[in-house]
Amino acid sequence: QVSPENNNFYTDFVRVPMLTCVAVVGGNVTHPLNEQFKTVTQQALAADTFHSVTLPGGASQEAPGYLGHAMSSWLGDAPLYAKYMGFDPSKDPRILAAVDFQFQLSHPFNYHALGSAAADPSKYENRYITPIGDTHPNSVNYTNLPLITAYKPKAVSSLKSLEIPGFGVVLHSQPGTLSETFLSFKAGPNRGHNHGDQLSIHWCAYGTRHAIDLLFGYNPRPLEEFWHNRYSFSMNSTTLQNMDGFERLIQTNFGFTVDAAMGTVSSSRLRTPPQTPPGIYAAHYPEDELGGELNYTRAVVLVKQSPQRDYIVMKDDVAAPLPLVASFNQWYMQDGPPVAKVVSSSDSLLFTVDLGNSTLFVASMDGTKMTGFTTTRWTNTSEGNEFATGIRVQRPNVTTASFVALLYPSGSLTAKTAMIPTGVIRYMYLISIYAYMYIYIVYILYTPLLLFTYIEIHI
Repeated sequence: QVSPENNNFYTDFVRVPMLTCVAVVGGNVTHPLNEQFKTVTQQALAADTFHSVTLPGGASQEAPGYLGHAMSSWLGDAPLYAKYMGFDPSKDPRILAAVDFQFQLSHPFNYHALGSAAADPSKYENRYITPIGDTHPNSVNYTNLPLITAYKPKAVSSLKSLEIPGFGVVLHSQPGTLSETFLSFKAGPNRGHNHGDQLSIHWCAYGTRHAIDLLFGYNPRPLEEFWHNRYSFSMNSTTLQNMDGFERLIQTNFGFTVDAAMGTVSSSRLRTPPQTPPGIYAAHYPEDELGGELNYTRAVVLVKQSPQRDYIVMKDDVAAPLPLVASFNQWYMQDGPPVAKVVSSSDSLLFTVDLGNSTLFVASMDGTKMTGFTTTRWTNTSEGNEFATGIRVQRPNVTTASFVALLYPSGSLTAKTAMIPTGVIRYMYLISIYAYMYIYIVYILYTPLLLFTYIEIHI
């Protein structure tokens, strides 16, 4: 509970003796051990930040919200350390990198705190920290951080797609505008808790949230992988499971019209947590040994088409030592009535779902139909009035398979319910060769115009 592997609790734990040293030095300037007190206090902070923050990039070992909590102590106590102990945490390079990490993870539409007043995503105070892991609403104050540190935030409009070692990647298009697309891809091994979000995405389009990492926080705790935006794997279709493992980023490419990243995670067993939150931290759940490695690899692509609509393409590959059920899981923020309507025909190989302000296309690349479509309505009023619709579609008997999905923001900026795109995807094919990933996407954007687009991406 108080090891450096969980920086939130460790910061609280070590803060007590650190402030005790401050009290001794401040209360007795002639104490013979004052210099030693100053030294061990600075060393304690250095040890805490070393285990909490990954360089370069400032990614937190724990969830971004836990980092925000730790920074509230580091920076809240900084005036005392500067006055009595001879060092100033507000100017510490590692802490400043952590602050920058929090700004890089700001996404548009801070509805939970500001409601309709959050219409302007060009201001950080109208943005919200990406809710990865135990990240609670209001855990990062973008207005206050620059006031209490030496950090000078760059304009939202200048945010770029980038790799953040330990975390994964953040992809941006048209940042700070009402047409902004934001995608975070959790493809780094940093985690003090197991949150089940390996290779999960958090997607905002047109300045609002679409496929989201749910704002569970502590109540309830979301340890289930199938409650995140990723594939999960299980021995059967009814009892869903976690594979766990430490994900890692293996390829990136950031360009003017396309950004792409690839991550992978492996495990030799499956674990059976509760089918709905909460999960219990550090509990031992039943396990199924697989007799070999289950390997899951995901590529995410942001296609930037300004002034047309940006969209997301994902390719998911799985190789398993025995037949498993692969479940595509996605959670959509829907503050109004739930919308999740299957619009593809029963014999179509391209599974298509209308989600109101976006459309989801999913296909198995070998032509096997996706089945077992289900929806789940999620309401969480414990931390921020969250209403979301979860969708799940499965393919059984998977040993080696590749899947592709396209996330298309079909809604307008003002319409609460959007029309389905008039075009349909005609063909999607992705193939990996050696150190290069070639992504071929051919689709009809508008059927009456017979307009085809061809994209080739090299990583």
